[in-house]
Amino acid sequence: MTEYFTALAQFCIISLSRTTFAVTGFGEGIIYQLAFHTCSAILPNICSGKLTAALVNLTLEGLLSLSLQSWLLKKELNLELAAFMLPLGLLGTVLGIHILLSIDESNLQTPKKAIGFCLLIIGLIKLYTEIKDSNDQSQKSAIKKFEINCYKKRIITAGASFFSGILNGLFGLPGAVYMLYVIYFNVPSDIWRATSSFVGLITIIVRLLMLTIAGKLENIKSMYLLLIGLFCGSLVGIFIGNFLAKKVNSTIFRRIVLVV
Repeated sequence: MTEYFTALAQFCIISLSRTTFAVTGFGEGIIYQLAFHTCSAILPNICSGKLTAALVNLTLEGLLSLSLQSWLLKKELNLELAAFMLPLGLLGTVLGIHILLSIDESNLQTPKKAIGFCLLIIGLIKLYTEIKDSNDQSQKSAIKKFEINCYKKRIITAGASFFSGILNGLFGLPGAVYMLYVIYFNVPSDIWRATSSFVGLITIIVRLLMLTIAGKLENIKSMYLLLIGLFCGSLVGIFIGNFLAKKVNSTIFRRIVLVV
């Protein structure tokens, strides 16, 4: 009976997290981790609360959700942006997973909280400036293209991708750094949603390979109920999120990003 409740819990958590992802292009990792750890505190028999378990779940369902999202938004994909994000993003992901598998994950709780606190402060500052400068949003909303046309953008894109990759490998939180990147450079919402899905799909394949080699998926055959919950939650979240995304303009998109 516990397996059914676990699958139901994962369905609810993934539906919520992937809805946010489909709207903004990130946020799934943060919401999933918060919900997963909250569930483990209230119902420890349903959710383990372990970082590795959360990473495995996000990896398995991410194969479906990111493949679907990449296909749905394929016309908005910015290959130039993806080309700058992928190399160091993959390197950071590999490094992050290696660290996670090499040490006791309980030692990562303090760094995780510290990183989250710093990003919260930065996000609140950016939210304040967004509200303060709201009169300029009409001009920002008109931007439909995004180009990596200067060394500043190239360096910051590469740096953001690397640090995002490390957080992706350690905690499954690639969007924590990217959200500040999107706000800083005013990346159009559809372009970001499409490109982050494509890049995320490639990094998840690498993450899956590393977790498989490390033996973290040995019991996958006995996880069929959990997989059903994950995959169904992915589908529901992606379709609801894309429906809601059509109602969101660029100004609202930036505000949602900062709130997430």
